[in-house]
Amino acid sequence: MIFFARHGETHWNFEKHLQSRSDSELTLQGIKQSKILIEKSRELGVSQIISSTLGWAESSAQIIASELK
Repeated sequence: MIFFARHGETHWNFEKHLQSRSDSELTLQGIKQSKILIEKSRELGVSQIISSTLGWAESSAQIIASELK
C-alpha cells in the first residue's frame, strides 16, 4: 500500500510565497505537523519513506523516519 503526505509548513507557505523548486525551511508549525505523522505512520505500518530531494520535503521525511527506526 502507498500513502502520500504533504511536507510540513515552510516559512514561504506561511508568507504565502510560491515555492516551486526554491528551498524554504520548515516553521515550528511544520516541524509539529511532521511529528504528528510519526504516530499515524506507526499505526499504518509504514516501513519505508521516499521523499523529494527538496529541503522542506527531506526535512519532513527525516523527522518522521528518525522516530520509526
